[in-house]
Amino acid sequence: MTNIRRALEAAAGVSTGEATPQATDFDGQTTYLERTTQFSNVSDSKTFTFSVWIWPSPMWATATDGGLYGTIYRDGTSSTASRSFIRYQPSLTESGKMGFFLRQTSSTDALQLYIQTPTSTWTNVLVSVDLANSSNRHVYLNDVDVSTNTDIVTWDTYNNADIDFTVPYSRVGLLHSSQQWFQGRLSNLFLDMTYRDLSSSVNRRHFINADGFPADPSSLSPPIYFPMTNYSTVGTNSGTGGNMTEYGTFAQSARGPNQVNCMASDLAAADSVLDANWDSAGSSVVTGSFICSANARTGETQFIHQPSGGYWDCKID
Repeated sequence: MTNIRRALEAAAGVSTGEATPQATDFDGQTTYLERTTQFSNVSDSKTFTFSVWIWPSPMWATATDGGLYGTIYRDGTSSTASRSFIRYQPSLTESGKMGFFLRQTSSTDALQLYIQTPTSTWTNVLVSVDLANSSNRHVYLNDVDVSTNTDIVTWDTYNNADIDFTVPYSRVGLLHSSQQWFQGRLSNLFLDMTYRDLSSSVNRRHFINADGFPADPSSLSPPIYFPMTNYSTVGTNSGTGGNMTEYGTFAQSARGPNQVNCMASDLAAADSVLDANWDSAGSSVVTGSFICSANARTGETQFIHQPSGGYWDCKID
């Protein structure tokens, strides 16, 4: 089956006959992973590579604590003050963003990084950094270089200092206590202490293949690599650092990054318009469904506009 056919069938909501989705749901209420001893084979370092496939839920506000922040990965101590974390921050007015807050031993940030990341779709977020050299830093989203795109990536704090990876406490899906639960889908979470030049496609192919699907980076022998392709083994580390304990009842995702997923269209230009002639038959009952991300602007943004025969529209004021 061709990728084009899969995409058309996925958009039409029919069976594609493709593989089982390979990802795990985090419900934002009870599910998280935890490790209360240091991962093996980690070291404090100015360099790292991080990769994850992420599908943030559009229903983030139903998380236990309201979903304003969703923790993807955190490590440090059991204290709420001394920690590094990578989290997803949704937004009512734009695509959400991932925030990286990676700390030195002194509990001050060595790196702060923000990456605009859409909700309700799969995105591979791939980052490699050398804090000793600001020329050696990369961010790729779905195999596209956005490292210097200031609309998407904000390089904030960038200190020539070791990140404290040798810590006794780590979590995925929850920051601490009952705060900052992640709600959505995750797979292929990877972290090691190596800088890679991601401008080389050879290095990116460890994480995303040429067709845009997840690759298996276990050959790199990282300390942390959780495939999460099956919910029943979500806490199993295919790297060398040891497993995590599972809490809550996980579920298999309805769709995974190993499948073709419906895309969104960018209606950015003044003449970006879809036109059609159709008859609503004068009904007073209408059901509609869509997901949108509207850029900041003044005035109205109209999604559907019917200028004649009983003028009506669907818009954001």
